[in-house]
Amino acid sequence: MQETSGYDPNYVMGRSTAETDRLKRQSQLYDVSTWQLLKEAGLSRGMKVLDVGSGAGNVSFIAAGLVGESGAVVGVDSNPRHRRGGGGHGALARPEPGLVPGR
Repeated sequence: MQETSGYDPNYVMGRSTAETDRLKRQSQLYDVSTWQLLKEAGLSRGMKVLDVGSGAGNVSFIAAGLVGESGAVVGVDSNPRHRRGGGGHGALARPEPGLVPGR
């Protein structure tokens, strides 16, 4: 059963499972342009990246693919539902970024 509640007065979009799923679907529309933007911004092998407010981690996974194994990516989000690894992003991002809880 998919949770649809998750009201949070500090975040208008909510913190439900449905919202996390929405973020993942939305990323499918923007993954290619996000990759291009990060590449043009100069993200490259060996860099270290901090993704603050990383949500479901989609940008973190793309960044991890660009920085490679010699780099590192950490995504921070205040929603504990977003702490997870892999989740179907393997083709875009190896190694996987670390996703950690924020406050």
